[in-house]
Amino acid sequence: MFYILDFFSFLFGAIFSIWWIILPIMLAWFIWEKNLTTVRMNFLGKLEWVYMEIHIPPNVTRTPKAMEEVFNALHGVHRKGNKYMRYVGGFIPPYYVFELIGNNGKLRFVIRCLKEHKELVKTRIYSQYPEAKVEEIEDPLKDLPEKVPESTYNIFGTELGLIKDSAYPIRTYEVWEKLPEEQRIDPISALSEGASQLGEDEWVIIQIFGMPVPPDSAEWGDEWGTKGKKIVDKLAGRKEEEKERNPFEIIGEFIVNLILAPFRTPQWKEIKKEERQYPTQMQFLTPGEKEVLEAVEKKLSKPGFWGCARFAYIARKGIFREKMPQNVGLLFGYMKIFSAPHMNSLVRIADSMTSVDSPGYFIKERTFFRKRFLYSYIRGRWRSDFKFHVLTSDEMATLFHIPVEVVPAPGVERRVVIEKAPSADIPTL
Repeated sequence: MFYILDFFSFLFGAIFSIWWIILPIMLAWFIWEKNLTTVRMNFLGKLEWVYMEIHIPPNVTRTPKAMEEVFNALHGVHRKGNKYMRYVGGFIPPYYVFELIGNNGKLRFVIRCLKEHKELVKTRIYSQYPEAKVEEIEDPLKDLPEKVPESTYNIFGTELGLIKDSAYPIRTYEVWEKLPEEQRIDPISALSEGASQLGEDEWVIIQIFGMPVPPDSAEWGDEWGTKGKKIVDKLAGRKEEEKERNPFEIIGEFIVNLILAPFRTPQWKEIKKEERQYPTQMQFLTPGEKEVLEAVEKKLSKPGFWGCARFAYIARKGIFREKMPQNVGLLFGYMKIFSAPHMNSLVRIADSMTSVDSPGYFIKERTFFRKRFLYSYIRGRWRSDFKFHVLTSDEMATLFHIPVEVVPAPGVERRVVIEKAPSADIPTL
């Protein structure tokens, strides 16, 4: 016991003896992070945003594949910015917010983008849906109160995240597109059916953030493509290349073992002996494992959008108490459609959900502040404080697309629109 006390006394004494080195480093890091957050908020505050609503034409026969081509084109706005722009000017790469908004018996399709990208969004949609109408509108949530919950309105919602690494795909439209026409079920139809039952004082909101990123971006994208390739190698059973150990790694390992010696046996990194291995283990994979491997490789070949997603049900308190279970179940059911248990799923982030299930103190107050924070993020279209993920163009098109006429969507308002045809130079599917 005395040896342990002597050890800790020595350890803390050593730390306090160099406080004049540690404290300035910690203070500098804090100031840097605070300043970076401030300049980025200032940068975002100067941007001009617009809301573009897609009015759905009747007799739509194009599948979500057409919407995937729209997302492929929208990915082209990516800009990295130099180091001065990013760390001094607060530059943040451009991104979109795709919204499905149900209210008063209708389901609306809205895209929030930078004003400079307004024409890009319009022309890309017209290239795949010439009969649609895309127009600039006011904020579709402007009729909601400034703060919720308050005396008249209440909210239930949550942020959404992937259950596995971003390299694993969710269930996409290609799954049901392979079915016979009479068996196809467009997920939007389930959502629009629920939206058709909403009253004037009820709102169902789904927001999907998408920032176009390259696969090797560390700051924006978490190097999702690079990490994905390592996952592919692991799934295929390829041998990972051994890196030579540098002197600093060896010294660090020695110091760690020295500090922890009173508590456990020293642990040293083993030098593996060369063994005869196959280039890959593909021949030993089961059909299910091969399917996962092929799906991951396919996802890595598509453009990625780094971001987050959330949903919420908002209503007047009397209606909220009566219809909250029904409409919250609708939202969870909608997201469950895209779950692929052997690959990936969009699930709730428990710490963001506007209900506290774990026992503890101040549950009522914690629930209230969770609701206020989530609502402010929805109104402001702010990005999540939780972990981001990457969805590729086909996954984005699965979550946000113009529903196919094969599956009638009663809650979707369809308009007969006659517009000038797009340029013949724009490719269509």
